[in-house]
Amino acid sequence: MAEKTLALGESATDGPSRRTVVAATAWGVPAVVVASATPAFAATSDQRVVSVSAEGGTNLPAAGAVTLTVSVKTPLGVPMAGEAVSLAGPQRSVFVAVDGLTDTSGKFSTTCDLQTPWAKPGSSAVVTAVSGTQTVTQSFVVLGANALGVGYNSWAEMGDGGPAGGDNPGTGVRRTTPSQLLRAFPSPVVQVAAAGEGTDGGSSQATFVLLKDGTVWSVGGNGFGQLGTSANSRTTWAQIQGLSGVTQIAASKATLCALLSDGTLRTWGDNYYGQLGDGSSVSASSSPVQVRGLPKAVTQIAAQWATFYALLSDGSVWAWGAGNFGQRGDGSSVLVANTPVQASGLSSGVAAVSSSMALMSDGSVKAWGGFAGNSLTPVSVSGLTSVVALAGGASTGYALRSDGSVWAWGRNNLGQVGNNSTTNQPTPVQVSGLASGVTRIAASGSAGYALLSDGTVKAWGGNSGGQLGDGTTTNRLTPVTVGGLSGLSVKDFAQNSPIPDRMYFITAVG
Repeated sequence: MAEKTLALGESATDGPSRRTVVAATAWGVPAVVVASATPAFAATSDQRVVSVSAEGGTNLPAAGAVTLTVSVKTPLGVPMAGEAVSLAGPQRSVFVAVDGLTDTSGKFSTTCDLQTPWAKPGSSAVVTAVSGTQTVTQSFVVLGANALGVGYNSWAEMGDGGPAGGDNPGTGVRRTTPSQLLRAFPSPVVQVAAAGEGTDGGSSQATFVLLKDGTVWSVGGNGFGQLGTSANSRTTWAQIQGLSGVTQIAASKATLCALLSDGTLRTWGDNYYGQLGDGSSVSASSSPVQVRGLPKAVTQIAAQWATFYALLSDGSVWAWGAGNFGQRGDGSSVLVANTPVQASGLSSGVAAVSSSMALMSDGSVKAWGGFAGNSLTPVSVSGLTSVVALAGGASTGYALRSDGSVWAWGRNNLGQVGNNSTTNQPTPVQVSGLASGVTRIAASGSAGYALLSDGTVKAWGGNSGGQLGDGTTTNRLTPVTVGGLSGLSVKDFAQNSPIPDRMYFITAVG
């Protein structure tokens, strides 16, 4: 039977083929369960009880299909097999099978796709099920992207439908609690990267998401072609064309880098400091170009203000772009490098790279540039052992140790070190209240973030854009709890976004 679109209220009993069972194949995007409605049950005048539920809870995703199951039982709870069932949903919704017969467990299952974009996440979608003389309705919560953002929104770069303020400091909107991305993507979000330069970054402000299907989408300012198009800045999400098979993304101030599954890199956007890494002298590129000169396959990428980093399969680190403060770690302070150069002393043994920091395979840390007193070459960061993850803010470094504690060093004028002071810290100190239980860390601009094992998210430091998510724009010298995430299963943060005054939280799907 062909797919059929039913408007809410359309008869579910018309036509001679209503009892034909059509095999249903589940589609790709599972629901993100953030709320639960009470299942509706019919009266039992014809000796049956009918209910309808959705896979994974009682919610429907705003993008993709989810399995719906109708259950038919006797008043005593005995499954009723072979009973005819029909379904109808909101206007434009599509069912793989709109009708069929219950199986031996008294259930009939099919898949429903709301055919996005049809509703704002958080709104209701009503599904009607009919069996015998019983008609029941179930209200489901519509769920959008599995990502939320918080902070400053001047060019609609938050991707939550907020207004664009334009290229004037202070004219944007400050989101002081997390707001869900409105776009109903065709695949779950697996990574977010934010470009820009804080609240005065103008049209460099943009946000990018990498989806599980390997595509990249963008929204916000496009002053340097960073949206992957020559068109104007935009307030709605769109896919970057000609780019697929992406496994990681990283953002500098107005340039994006994408790692492909074959270990090669593509870049686009601003090229003033050679950030494209393709050897060219063009000012910008609105379409992806290939980074040249890397001798091995790339396994991980990272970014700083106008510098990119690549960890190769042999454990070496390479960098390109700006280097006036030693950011490339190659022993020079030459402003521009338009092809990758190797960071001195990092020819092997590196497990991960984050901004101008390297996590070594033995759990020690090396840093250069702004994270090491503007050192032109990597030096060991004293006092750090058993490190499992790194994150770099604008001028502050963060390390997560295997015992679940968080340590920070560097600039601290806004409390970004998190030790209840505003004194700069040349060597790592422990972030207050984070002695254990932390599973992930991140940084954005002048703020630090930590995900705890109980699902709580903590933030501290600068808060001019509301990026700490505590409902205020007050700087915090010690960690506070990010609000608005109760009931969500936060799994990760935006990474490789050391500059913007905003942060994104990626939630679980399915």
